[in-house]
Amino acid sequence: MYCRKCSEVLTEKSPEARAFTRTLIQWLKDAGYKADVVRGIPCYTKGSALIVIINEELNVGASPIHIIRFRSNVVRDLHDPRMIVRTLLRANSSLLLGSFGLEDDRIVYRYDWLTTEVPEELFLVIAGMIAEIVDSTDDYLAELTGGETSLGSP
Repeated sequence: MYCRKCSEVLTEKSPEARAFTRTLIQWLKDAGYKADVVRGIPCYTKGSALIVIINEELNVGASPIHIIRFRSNVVRDLHDPRMIVRTLLRANSSLLLGSFGLEDDRIVYRYDWLTTEVPEELFLVIAGMIAEIVDSTDDYLAELTGGETSLGSP
């Protein structure tokens, strides 16, 4: 149910970072998202989109700096990844948050949020915008490329 590369990214190390990741997942659940930690990977879904959240902390000075990374394998099993480059560049030019890219035979979406404070309301706005971006484009991109969305819809 999750993408193979997600487990290869850096994950949180400290107990505080792991506890904060659980808080982020709970905020998503409380907001009505299907969210959980699947095989050690925190993620949430909207429609046919699966978004992974990686929370890292940098301890520089008195308060930690959070790096909250949102990742999604939007479409997998592309037949010809080269044919989609122009479409992704056009999409990136109009995105408010994050960007699409190619990784092996997949279209990926990435957004990194660097902050010292993580207000629940702002986190949910960002998470919602990302879910909307990925869910509103994955079906179109899957049809265009002959691939499948991250949750398996052709």
